[in-house]
Amino acid sequence: MNQIQEVKKQTMLQVTNAWVKKLNAFADASSLKFDDYQKEIVVNTVRKLQENGFDIMQYEQNNIADILYQTSFLRLNPSAMPKHCYFIERKIYDSGKVVGKKIEMGIEGEGNDEILRNFGVGIRRDKNGEAVGIHKVWIVREFDEFEDGYYNGIEYTPPKWKAKPTPIGKKKGRVIKVVYPIERTNGEVEYWSADRADLQPIILKHIEQNLSSFARANKERYNEIMAELRDLSFDEILETYGDVVLSFKAWGKDQEARMISDSYVGSTGEAMIIRKLRNLATRTFPKNFNTTVMEKIYESTFEERYDKPAIETVIKEDLRIEMDKNAGKQTILKVEEDNVKDEFESKEDRQTKQTDTTDYREVETSNEKESEVDGEIIFDPHEKIKQMIEDSHEDGIDIESEIDDDLEGLFD
Repeated sequence: MNQIQEVKKQTMLQVTNAWVKKLNAFADASSLKFDDYQKEIVVNTVRKLQENGFDIMQYEQNNIADILYQTSFLRLNPSAMPKHCYFIERKIYDSGKVVGKKIEMGIEGEGNDEILRNFGVGIRRDKNGEAVGIHKVWIVREFDEFEDGYYNGIEYTPPKWKAKPTPIGKKKGRVIKVVYPIERTNGEVEYWSADRADLQPIILKHIEQNLSSFARANKERYNEIMAELRDLSFDEILETYGDVVLSFKAWGKDQEARMISDSYVGSTGEAMIIRKLRNLATRTFPKNFNTTVMEKIYESTFEERYDKPAIETVIKEDLRIEMDKNAGKQTILKVEEDNVKDEFESKEDRQTKQTDTTDYREVETSNEKESEVDGEIIFDPHEKIKQMIEDSHEDGIDIESEIDDDLEGLFD
């Protein structure tokens, strides 16, 4: 390994370590669990982002924090197989102009099962606490034999499903339903499902996002299009508008807006539909996250919610959280619903305060840029990497232009 590669590796290790400490401090103050496996998830998340071409230094710190909150606290491992989650990039618009970009995390099919295993309420478990009541999901397609369950008084007849081969000369049938058979602690089996038709509101949100610039330039036509779409089913929308690209003028230039992305209508369209159906089928199943903070982190993953505020902003604005003083560690301020400012001291007499920002809540100590956990100084992770780059310059190594190179095997 040459000197540049070694510095790059050490830089990202330092940044990852800083993020682990930041999340650990947040977990301690919020009474959340943060074990060794969750720390491993943080490392895997940073690595996967880099491997997938997301240079984490090019995004806002609160955006990266959101991703790490979601993966670590929901115990969704980006390196797991089958996959628990995936990452996508979205553009940030202001007055119709692209002003930045952000990363979003989405839950893959197996990630839904993982959330049920860890947080599902009333699921049958074995003596080791494993959720053995979560049975294999049914992916029901056209041409399959399927009968919905029904009640006769209080007696319930469960659904029936028999997968059938695709008829000769036909394309593989579309997915029409997803069913999760879940066995409860009393021995009863419940069937939690989502139908293809349930995706209509989600595709409408998707189109609204894609046409955000068009809407500002052609508000009347945009309203007409959306009114037409609301009267169509999910499949009618895909069939009618799947390849439609709208042309318009804005800011003196010709612009284009594709109504529906390839993720819905391309070769992977059915995979996307299965993913969203599994998300919907499990979303309303009872879960116990123990704290409102965890509930908000889970809700932040809902895919149809675009332009979501940072998780820390949601916590600041929507919650009343009182962080306990814990074994000499620093204390985070209680966030009041009416934004009343409170201040108090930890056992080490280090004062904390809440930053006044519209973007996110940042816990800061009296020296503004660092905090202390178990005697170790934690720098802002972005500041940490800048410092590593400056140190490398002093040694005659220029890595600033190469920091977004291929980092595969970074943490091997």
